[in-house]
Amino acid sequence: MGDSAFRQELLEQMEVGTSGRHFGQEVVEALEARAERMTREGMEKMGLCEEDLAKTPKGDKRNVMLAAELRAI
Repeated sequence: MGDSAFRQELLEQMEVGTSGRHFGQEVVEALEARAERMTREGMEKMGLCEEDLAKTPKGDKRNVMLAAELRAI
């Protein structure tokens, strides 16, 4: 596994909360990694690819569902 892939995996596994163990850029990167993973998984469940998602209207129920999940983190 390359350095970049390894770092990405660690960021996805990092638990981000108010514990005070992680600060600044680590928290931001971990939240971004989690959001990207959740988006990928949600798109897979709905059978969408990035091109499909870009073509759907903003109010499409699939977009709304993905957005709601992301806001919950």
